[in-house]
Amino acid sequence: MIFNKKRLLALITAAVTAFSALSTVSASAAENTLSNQLPVSAFADLISVADTASLDEAAEYVRNYLKQRNSEFSVSVPYAAASGEEADKLTLDVLAHALSETDKGDEGDYIRFTMESYQYGNRVSGGRTALYYRITYYSTPDEEKAVDKAVAQAEAELHLDEKSDREKIYAVYDFIAKNVKYSKVLEENNSIFTAYGAIINKDCVCQGYSLLLYRMLKDAGIGCRIISGTSKGERHTWNLIKLGGKYYCTDLTWDATLGGTDGQYFLKGSADFDNYRKDYTHVPVFEYEEIFPDYNSDSFKAEYPTWEKRFILGDSDENGILDGNDASAILSCYAAMSIGGNSNEMSPVSMISSDITGDGVVDGNDASGLLAYYAAFSSGLRLSLYQYLSKR
Repeated sequence: MIFNKKRLLALITAAVTAFSALSTVSASAAENTLSNQLPVSAFADLISVADTASLDEAAEYVRNYLKQRNSEFSVSVPYAAASGEEADKLTLDVLAHALSETDKGDEGDYIRFTMESYQYGNRVSGGRTALYYRITYYSTPDEEKAVDKAVAQAEAELHLDEKSDREKIYAVYDFIAKNVKYSKVLEENNSIFTAYGAIINKDCVCQGYSLLLYRMLKDAGIGCRIISGTSKGERHTWNLIKLGGKYYCTDLTWDATLGGTDGQYFLKGSADFDNYRKDYTHVPVFEYEEIFPDYNSDSFKAEYPTWEKRFILGDSDENGILDGNDASAILSCYAAMSIGGNSNEMSPVSMISSDITGDGVVDGNDASGLLAYYAAFSSGLRLSLYQYLSKR
């Protein structure tokens, strides 16, 4: 039985970013060793092997072990790998499948970005292949229980079940931006890479911001992904958030000190995500084997299509400017629907942007609210429409 160990190496720099690049290390922690071969006796504690009937069932077992933050576990699949290379691929494929996206906030990327390192191995016997895993995590089981409780409390206080998708996104984003500070601790401290560090300690780096945002939005039924790459030339993570059938680029870390939902990296499009600061350019990076998606692949982009322009509440005609024309567009849409027509003249994004009251209906109240804001803004008000509506 051969065990390979891969470490997700957290890089903490002055700019501190967070997720970890994979580097290969041996059991003795000597770097740059491609793999290491250890005697079966070294893994004698892995006696219990869960027999599964398919790869899907094996992945479900592995997912549950990961959610419980189990450090060592094994499953057996009904396939006899013909070679060590095939067995290794099978072992990684099951792990990758266990990390695939679901509709639950504590699965998918939430697990993936909480893993610090992993070891895997396998053994073929009697027409089956036993898959062995050793995982280290940035968070402990008790810390995850504390996160569950704190997240549930925050979600209840935000009344997310009473809000539209757009309102949920604004509320969660603002909550995290206003309550969590960017960590300036440069020595290794696992909690800064976790949702625990964000919501319990209120101190984390980008990985913690991204994890908590992902967790709360997914819990609220909003599509979300965590993207790993670089920004400012350093390791970094950010999010994609789904709204109106499209995904928007969002960097809560860089926005946390810029006013939350009035920041420069909130619900941005693929074409204007990096307009604010050219030295903060976001570059997705794929170099993490099978357990991470290739963010630059055509298949990933097709599954998570990104809107080109920033989402602006009230910008009904999607020209990037709030003015009387937007109110006219809202009234035109409302008039068409009032006489039995439809709103096909507006895109799904425009419909969401036009519903400024968040009641799920585009009507005269939305137009009136937008006109009142436009008048106030023309007279010197310097608040976003969202901030203006929050104070009414």
